[in-house]
Amino acid sequence: MNRRFRFRLERLRRVRAIEERVARASWSAAEREAAEAERALAEHRAAIEAARTADRREALDPRRVLVEQEVADGLVRGLLPRKETALTLRGQAARLAAAWRERESDRRALEELETRARSRHRSELERRENREMDETALLRSRLESDSSRARAQTEKGGSGRRPDAPR
Repeated sequence: MNRRFRFRLERLRRVRAIEERVARASWSAAEREAAEAERALAEHRAAIEAARTADRREALDPRRVLVEQEVADGLVRGLLPRKETALTLRGQAARLAAAWRERESDRRALEELETRARSRHRSELERRENREMDETALLRSRLESDSSRARAQTEKGGSGRRPDAPR
């Protein structure tokens, strides 16, 4: 096992991160367009209301009243297309927001997979290091035990030979 961590799905994670950023940018642009269309719709409604409630304190001129009524009617006719545009753009922004949330979820899932893989890698490295330390400790213990036995045999008045020497 390589000591250096390598996430097998790194390329996919990068692609998903890019897809998420692109989806977020698309949603953001659509959101701005929808907000602008809604602002234009609100301004248009305000203009209609202003045309309907024009100051009529001065003497009524029939021609002026007819012109103001035609202007108000024209504004009302222009209201429906603006409303349809605003609703369409808002719906499109909502769909792009859903697509962005899906991409974000995919990106987060891959980040979670990477975190788990990194944790497993770290645990495996720790297990290997612990196993190596245990083996080293066991070897030292055996060497110390063998050397203690040899010393004890020598001190007992053994033949003076090493226990592992040929006879």
